[in-house]
Amino acid sequence: MHSLVDLPHAALRLRRVGAALMCAIVSIWLAPAIASASPAGCSVPKVVSDHAPGTIVATAVRDIPSGLEQTDYIEGGSVYRTIRCSSAGDFDMSMTVGAIMAPDGQVAEVPLETIRAQGNDLRGSSVLYPDFSSPAGAALWARDGGRSALHVLPAVPSAQRPALQVMAPAASQDPSTFASTDAGCSQTSFTINNSGWLSRAYHYWIDAGTIPAIPGTAHGQLLSGHHVWNNTTNPCGFADITNFTSFFDGDTTIRANATADGVNVVDFGSANFADCNTVGLLACTVWFTSGSFITEADERFVSANPWSATDTAPAGTFDVYSTATHESGHALGLGHTSGGSTNFLTMYPFQCDGCIRERDLGRGDVNGLRSIYP
Repeated sequence: MHSLVDLPHAALRLRRVGAALMCAIVSIWLAPAIASASPAGCSVPKVVSDHAPGTIVATAVRDIPSGLEQTDYIEGGSVYRTIRCSSAGDFDMSMTVGAIMAPDGQVAEVPLETIRAQGNDLRGSSVLYPDFSSPAGAALWARDGGRSALHVLPAVPSAQRPALQVMAPAASQDPSTFASTDAGCSQTSFTINNSGWLSRAYHYWIDAGTIPAIPGTAHGQLLSGHHVWNNTTNPCGFADITNFTSFFDGDTTIRANATADGVNVVDFGSANFADCNTVGLLACTVWFTSGSFITEADERFVSANPWSATDTAPAGTFDVYSTATHESGHALGLGHTSGGSTNFLTMYPFQCDGCIRERDLGRGDVNGLRSIYP
């Protein structure tokens, strides 16, 4: 997570560690990346190495039976990223994990973003959760099996791990107070998953037949959420100077797909989709890259959730408009923000029920958009 003037560009190379040192190697990173010329190491794809989920303050490496794992500890203590490589030196996957306070009052770790190798390309999955501190979020936690449904890559132990902090609840705010004084206008951080669309355009389709019976106009709110980024809609006074446009190409019967098929689709359906099957999932965007650029992005809204598509989302429901704005942020290349100092931003990975705050971009969201598409 970084500001507009603090973008990491160094390449990352994971080092093979001798058996005698496998649990002892810990390096404190003075910059967001390190390099190794070890020919036995694992070359991490540039789209992963260039785009850490925040400022890396420590790293730890260990051998595992299938290869190598490295954990990057992120400033603030609420997020880490574990990268796994095969014994042949090939990148396998990475997972960004966040610490939350679960409804049972105990800390739980949830996957936020997962990237996997698919041949010569990559597939990323970015998930959006409810605020589990609310009754509505707790109900989804219980519905999906709670802690038993969580599957994360564990962190490599390190004495240099920052003190554990749980991620703050999603911020709610009366929409009548959205103005330049909004807390989101002072939160500057953003995270980038990739280099976005080389064409500076995102063409998407909606599988309208999958939209469940939702109060309001769900189809229209899906469109509105996507086009927030076209217009840089925000209460902070930031002008729309970004050369990026999303285009709605029409309705389709094609489904969102866990493998690339060349069609960008928004649909409703099961959480059992790519690496999105986790507890309480609201929605998930699966994106594919070739090199550093996006080649496809599919968005899945979980149809079993209590949705609303009215002007104001009632308590106990989740806003289609806000969720569409968040998911289309992933589709254009942005990652999740983390830490309590980003919980008013659209790209924060948790959403409160009855809230419409994320319909509008915050300062960090605008900074991220301008960074990818200057």
